[in-house]
Amino acid sequence: MRFPETAPALAAALADADGAVRAESAGALGDMGETRWLQPMMALLRDPDPQVRARTAHAMGDLGATASMAALAALTDDGDAHVAAEARWALRELQEL
Repeated sequence: MRFPETAPALAAALADADGAVRAESAGALGDMGETRWLQPMMALLRDPDPQVRARTAHAMGDLGATASMAALAALTDDGDAHVAAEARWALRELQEL
């Protein structure tokens, strides 16, 4: 996604009631390299929806968000295999920085 003017709307959607919307918003912000909303995105690593946690974990790797490493490490033991895999991927990405 290469339309930075959409970033504020995506950031607002991080708080949407629908988990799919939160997940896609976090993923899109990660794809865009948008770090302005890193703190609200990091909070989504504790979201009850595994899809949200997985997409957000991937976004942390995309963004080079080393501040999220402790939260990502905790997710490597997540009960959802996809979440754990994305957290491990993100940690590998961040360790290469």
